[in-house]
Amino acid sequence: MIQGIEENEIIVTASYYQEKYFFNPQFASLPTAVQEELTQIAILVSAKIRGIFIISFSKEGTIVFQTRSLPGDYDFDEIGGELEIKKIQKEKAQLLYSLKQWYQLIYLAKKE
Repeated sequence: MIQGIEENEIIVTASYYQEKYFFNPQFASLPTAVQEELTQIAILVSAKIRGIFIISFSKEGTIVFQTRSLPGDYDFDEIGGELEIKKIQKEKAQLLYSLKQWYQLIYLAKKE
């Protein structure tokens, strides 16, 4: 488990180091287009920052973006990661709003 995200439910994560991504199967009920768009975002950002990019839900349903690097990795672009997150929040605001609504109204209701 990646430190600092244990309390969040990971939707998708991508690693520049391993050139792999993981889409959490518990969110397979999301529309395919949304799954693909989130996966594409994670892959592109991980490549830009040369690290790990994680998209997750907090317990309240807020979308959480996080960047991580391997210890001692000096190629990791932490500042670029913050800029990418702000860009996503601005450019994908409608997607993020819809995703949050889906989580709170549909996903959590199914879990109860």
